[in-house]
Amino acid sequence: DYEDPYAHLTTFVHICNTVKIHQVDDDFICISLFSFSLADKAEHWYQAIPPSFPLTWDGLCDKFLNRFFP
Repeated sequence: DYEDPYAHLTTFVHICNTVKIHQVDDDFICISLFSFSLADKAEHWYQAIPPSFPLTWDGLCDKFLNRFFP
């Protein structure tokens, strides 16, 4: 199944905005939970990101959109 990557991110951020943890940055929560929102090719793509790659939420979104909505 194909899912619009923009719609995926919008829905994901909406869900993440319901999670608040005292003294934990919202971007950290999104980065930490993002892999759970993925399946199939997107999940394999995410797993291939090197652990040493410095991730920010904006950077991860850009990388995701560049891969799945070139």
